[in-house]
Amino acid sequence: MTSDAPDAVKLDVAPPHYQVNHQPRGSSTDKRGGGIAAVYRDSIKVRTLDVGIPTTFEEQEVKLSLRSSVQVIIACIYRPPGRVLQEFYKQLSDLLYQLVLTGQMFVVCGDFNWPGTGGTH
Repeated sequence: MTSDAPDAVKLDVAPPHYQVNHQPRGSSTDKRGGGIAAVYRDSIKVRTLDVGIPTTFEEQEVKLSLRSSVQVIIACIYRPPGRVLQEFYKQLSDLLYQLVLTGQMFVVCGDFNWPGTGGTH
């Protein structure tokens, strides 16, 4: 989904009784894919968080309020394929530090496109 996609496109992603929180990658003229989306049940209160804008990966953080006493932050990350740069480690570390500072439970998930399974990266 692009930033200029009609709302109907977002509604097509979610089954009945679900919503979509979308962080677009760009407009339809960018031709770079669709960004990151969180699909969640209508009954869950969701708030988007702003923890910075990294340059080596895309990210979206949402706070889910499941009940008045149960809240969790979901951080979804997409790192494009290619060499893992030192700046990625710094920016990921900064993101994790910001999440720890919230004092909330959190989950980090996504596509890190980590090359290979052995050796140093």
